[in-house]
Amino acid sequence: MINVNRHIRELLQDHDCLIVPKMGGFVSYGGMNTGEENTPDLFFNTLMDYNDGVLADHIASQENLTYDEALREIDRFVDECQLQLAEGKQVIIEQVGTFSKEYTNVIRFEPFVNNALTESGFTISGSTTLVNSKEETTYPKSD
Repeated sequence: MINVNRHIRELLQDHDCLIVPKMGGFVSYGGMNTGEENTPDLFFNTLMDYNDGVLADHIASQENLTYDEALREIDRFVDECQLQLAEGKQVIIEQVGTFSKEYTNVIRFEPFVNNALTESGFTISGSTTLVNSKEETTYPKSD
């Protein structure tokens, strides 16, 4: 299985918006590609779940896969994330943030502070702070 986490991290270094098809889109505001010195805020929007091709193209080229094979890898990643969330677990994308599902079935994203995406990291202003005592799951750690 392809490590989709790694590709998400790589693309977020250069893109203000990154869509994970059938899951949602990461959006950063302020500082990332604008030349500003402030740190960017990172948000996740579940309504941006269409396939714009960026993630699939990147995975296909980096992993020597066809576009359709890359889409299948993304589908597997999203299915696994949704399964973990349905089981009440958190989904962690290393150096990016944590997803969890509230009792109302709303998916929440909490960006990590001081990650390696930028020199000073993402800030958490504008996002919802999660307090969740449920079991955590890091996904995926396979290559």
